[in-house]
Parts: sequence; structure tokens; C-alpha cells
Amino acid sequence: MKKNLLFAMACVLGLFGTANAQEPDQPNADSTYLICERFENYEVGNKLAEKGNDCWTTWSTKEGGAEDAFVDTLNGNKVAHFKNGNDQVILLGGYTTGCYEIEFDVYIPNGKNGYYNILHDFAGSSSVWAMQGYLHLTDDGSTNQVPAAGHGTIHAAGNSVADLACVYDAWMHLRFIVDIDRDLATMLCQMPEAEEDTIVSWQWSKSSFDDDGTLNRKLDAMNFYPPLKSSEFYLDNFTLKKTSGETAPEITFSDEIKQWSLVDDLASVEVTIENTGTSVADYTAWIDYGVSEGGNKVSVINYDDEITEEKTQILGLTFKEPTLIELGAMYTAAAYSSSVAGTKVTHVSYPFFEFEAGNGYGIVEGSDIKFRVYKQGYNGQPGECLSEKVVAYSEITQPGWFSAKLDTPVVLSGFNVWATVEFLSPAQNAYPLLLDGMSENLAPYGDVIRFGGEGAFYSMAEMFEQSYGNVHIRMTCAGEPVFGGWAELDQVDGILPMGETATMTINFNTFGLSAGQTYEAKLVFSVNNVEEVFETPLLLQVCGENVEEILSNNYNIYPNPTTGMVTIEGENIDYVAVYNSLGQLVKVVKTQNNVVDMSACDNGVYFFNVVDNAGKTSVQRVVVAK
Repeated sequence: MKKNLLFAMACVLGLFGTANAQEPDQPNADSTYLICERFENYEVGNKLAEKGNDCWTTWSTKEGGAEDAFVDTLNGNKVAHFKNGNDQVILLGGYTTGCYEIEFDVYIPNGKNGYYNILHDFAGSSSVWAMQGYLHLTDDGSTNQVPAAGHGTIHAAGNSVADLACVYDAWMHLRFIVDIDRDLATMLCQMPEAEEDTIVSWQWSKSSFDDDGTLNRKLDAMNFYPPLKSSEFYLDNFTLKKTSGETAPEITFSDEIKQWSLVDDLASVEVTIENTGTSVADYTAWIDYGVSEGGNKVSVINYDDEITEEKTQILGLTFKEPTLIELGAMYTAAAYSSSVAGTKVTHVSYPFFEFEAGNGYGIVEGSDIKFRVYKQGYNGQPGECLSEKVVAYSEITQPGWFSAKLDTPVVLSGFNVWATVEFLSPAQNAYPLLLDGMSENLAPYGDVIRFGGEGAFYSMAEMFEQSYGNVHIRMTCAGEPVFGGWAELDQVDGILPMGETATMTINFNTFGLSAGQTYEAKLVFSVNNVEEVFETPLLLQVCGENVEEILSNNYNIYPNPTTGMVTIEGENIDYVAVYNSLGQLVKVVKTQNNVVDMSACDNGVYFFNVVDNAGKTSVQRVVVAK
């Protein structure tokens, strides 16, 4: 592996600097390509990122520096020439849907070797590798590359999944088909005077080693890097083109979900969702309890314990250069929905201390501090930034908790929410991270961090291989809470290929609820690349011992109890939805003669939800007793 995913250790940490990547320009030749780099319009001796098209940058985004490779000639053609010390990146556009082909020619002089990778996310040391390829090199994943004439190692959704035959002093043609919509990638190779061969196919969303369980389908960049002193290679005819039209996922599921439960009981309902669209769906789901109006109740939501000299951990990090740090916590719906659902986050708080005189709270003097609240996103990461408050360094006037008032309060309606603080840490002698030291009470997302202002968040306990507890970050919420917490999803995100179905479970808890009451919410799905959300009503009817009191008798249903056929007396009936005692949908019957066949159903209590042509419903209980 070229670089470890994170060069990070608590108190002694060396990170490569990162900066924001640029979007690539339109191709310099042939409009059928998104990128077409044949180098013939480049000047020999110029550096790629410094003088070339905007799609080029370097690993540290330092155009014109040592990482930036030169344009050269080989056999009369202009080419990109990479030697040890170069670390070139070509930005591919950050696509998350569609099918694409990447092609390029690579030439390895006799006795030399090379390396390249494709990136799901380009963010310096926090980048996410989609695949890695070695040329005349083998690698076992431990950063121990060994020259190997005629061979190359491929890491793609696994360690060393293929061996690539290589040749010296000749152009090898590599082609990658990345079908983001089908979540499938294929690598092909053509040697001189030979047919093109398929080298390997893999699940595109997996990382190069598939070692952290996270999935990412983004096509962001490629990296060309000579890792050893013996490394040297040439690149020509690099192209990127899209081979499919516009696509989009679409989620379909029940029009309405109803549950009948007794007081002080637990129940569950399975919901089947289907992707009927033309692209794989990254989805995230939550129970939305709505928003309250007015109210002046103030609550603080936090995972961390109180700041004490005995427990609180103040961590110092050492960087090669000043680096952006963003840290915080993700508060699940289960952590707040039963207490402050429907209220608004008005403040985010974080403590600042001078660990030693003159260190400036571990923040570069004069730089801004940014407090953010994010909405639930895909694959265990934050989504849309719902609110950001920029605080000038000069506003931190005394040690202790600083509470940033958000310009735009954030409604807590039932989705997971991330609270973070971002600041610029000096290169050395900085102690900006404060955690509560309660490692035995660490929340699953109570200690997240990322570097460089982009890329994925990671758990500090996993990154540092030692737990320092939860981040000292808190949210202040104001307003009148709505009644929430009575329903919970067993999973909040996932990936659903097109044409396939998945099942999630809604767990209901009626402890403390009132008999005869109906509680309303919405099941909401947010899907990648689709602006609108998909949602359906969610109803919980709580029954007491006298269940008949909450059931209507608009229709005469007989025989009841029944051993099989049930007749419903009435007119203008559109359909009948039959639920079992757990609220699970058994069948939907659209009948002309108002007869429902229950002969295949087990003995027990069922609820008939009779819907007329005007959309009005009537719920009645039917007992099957054979």
C-alpha cells in the first residue's frame, strides 16, 4: 500500500498536509471524452500541474514542486515522465452515478517499476483508495514493495486479488470500466501484439483492501506514484469518458404503515423496500416525529462527562504543517428522540484551554473556529451541513466552555445529527483535543475526527488504538418537545442495487403510552442523487384491554371467529388490508364480492383495515379459529 490511510498516533502524529481539490476543466481534445490527455499540446520541460490542464494536481496539492512531474518525449511522442519523488494526481470529477471508462498507456524502462491507484476520495492522507496497481513490483499490503520483473500486484476489494503480467520497454494499455450504477468495476490489460485480457472484476464500492467495512462509490481521482528509487515510468493517451446516460435510484415501499399494540408492550414490523430506479441506491432512513411550535424548555444533549482534572484528557498532535482538525460526535435519534424530538439546536459548545502558557488553546492565532451541525448521511458519515457558525479567534477571550449560537437553528425531528468543531492546529506544541477520559462509557460515535477539512470521519479510539473517551462537545436545544422515541429502525442506512429489495424492521415500544391513543410519525428515506425524499405515514394505535373501544364497526364482518372465508357487508369497498396482531401486513385483498380468504392464516387475532373508494378506513378485529 502506497501510504497508510492515516498517519496518526496520539500525542505524536505526523500528517501530510491537504488542500481542497479543484474540479477538472473540459478535455483539451476530442469532445467525446470528459478528460483527454495526449500531451501533444504541452511544452516539453513544463510540469503537469503547474502548466497543464486544471485536472492535474499533486498529492499535497503543491503544483510546481517536487511532486509535480515533467512533460518529456519518448520515441518522438510527448508524454508524462514520472520518477521517484513525483506524486501526481489527476482529478476525475467526483462522479457518484453513471458508467465510465478510464484508459491509458504506460511504459516501464528495463529494470524500473511503477505504481498507480484509483481513489474513491482524494483528500491527502485521508484519501480512500478504490484500487491499487503495481507494475514490475509485488506488494503484500504492508507497504513493503519488492521489485519483481514481469509481475504486478493488484489490490481491489481485497489484498493481492490478481497478478498482472508486465513487460519492459513497450507500451502496456490499461482499461478500467467503472459502473457506479451497478457497483461493479473491471480492469483489462492489452500487451503489445496481444488480445485484451480481463484481469479482475470487483465490487466498486469496496476499498482497495476492504479492511474497514465502509462503502464508497465515488470516482474521484487517480494517483501516479514511483514509490522506490528504482521506480520510473511514462504515461500517455489518458482518457476518461462516460458510457451511460443519466440514471437515478428510486425507492418504493408501503403507502402507509400501521401498528396495533397493547400498552406496555414491544412489537415490530418489517418493511420491504425496493429500488425500482436505474442506479444503485445509497439510502439513509429515519423516523420523523415532526416539529413542535413554541415552548421555552432548554435542554443540553451530550455524551461527555463533566470536565475534571482527574478524568479529562487533553491531547497534543504534531503535524508537518498547520492542519485543519474537525472533531465532534454523532447523536443518534435514539439518544434524543424520547426527550427533545421536535426542538431546535440553538448552540454548539466546546471547551478551550491553554495547556501551557502561550500555546493559544492549541489553535493558530488569528484563525477562525467553525461550529457545524450535520444531518444524517450515508455509510456512517455525516450528510448535509445544516448550520455553520464561524467564530473569530478573538472571541475566545477566556478558558472554559465556549457556546456558539447558530445563525440557523436545526430542528431535531428524528434523524441522526452530527455536532462538530473545526480549527487550524499549529504544526507543533498544540493541545487542542479535549475528551472526557471515560473510555468504558464511549459512545459509538462519541469521538470522531478528520483532518484537512474533507474526507471521512474516523473514531479516535480506532485511529489511536487507545480510547480517550467522548469529545467534550454539547448541543443546546430549545422548544417544546414532541412525543417521540416510540419507534426505532434496526438500521439507518444501506446500499440497494437496482431491481433488488431489502427488509428493515421498525421496533415499537408502548411503555408509558396511553391506551386508546394514536401516535403519528413518518418513515423517511433519503437517497443519493435524488433531490426529494421518499416518505410514508407511520401510525401506532395503542390498545388497552377493551380493544373494541378503538375499533370501528362500520361494516358487518362474518363469520367471526372464522375458519376460512370471511364476508364483509358493505358498499364501495376499494380494498382490505389484513394485519396480524403484531401489526405486520399479511395480505391486501381487492375483491369484487367482498370475500376474504383466511384459510391459509394461522389461528390468532387479525385486523381488517377496510378502505372505501373515498379513501376512508375502518379497522375491525377478526379471529381465526380452526
